[in-house]
Amino acid sequence: MSFLSLLAVVVLAHLVAVSMPGPDFFCVSQTSIQQGRKAGIYMSLGIVAGCVIHIVAGALGVAALLVKPEVMAFIKIACALYLLYLGWKGLTARQAATDVVVEQDILSNKQLFFKGFWCNLLNPKLPLYFLSLFTVILPPDISTFELSLLAAVMMSLTFGWFAMVGYFFAAPKIQQQFKKMGVWIDRTAGALFTAFGLGVLFSAR
Repeated sequence: MSFLSLLAVVVLAHLVAVSMPGPDFFCVSQTSIQQGRKAGIYMSLGIVAGCVIHIVAGALGVAALLVKPEVMAFIKIACALYLLYLGWKGLTARQAATDVVVEQDILSNKQLFFKGFWCNLLNPKLPLYFLSLFTVILPPDISTFELSLLAAVMMSLTFGWFAMVGYFFAAPKIQQQFKKMGVWIDRTAGALFTAFGLGVLFSAR
């Protein structure tokens, strides 16, 4: 397989992977509705940073260790606890008498970055994805330059997708429509995070 063909396969596979709704998607969309496009950008950068860790782990073969039952169970429990924490924050969102959501805390740029980072890093599906990518799709004799180029492409696609998600949900008309629903947006997101967390927790048993 030529490098261009390999690049096309990786681009297609990664686009499908990042565009599937999951914890990262709901983190970026909820935060962008609340805090705007800049917040979505910082969270997207955090997600990319988490993606870098997964890519390096896959390239070094560490991903093969991470998918061992004992290690994967630990990762799943950590992921479940983090998602349940996000779910609890959403479900306990309060509403003011004026029917406007009370801001729990406006996150700083650093906090937004690390929220995206941890949400991505603790996703137990990603070690499996990158392990299959590095063992099934990428040839064992791939050069360091080609691997670095593919990694850059995957990081760019990840950032581009989530930045686009943040841009969409932070659009004034979209924000206005969602903010009319007030606290129920937070509680719906909280319910989704809780469902994700419980699903991951039960799968770790």
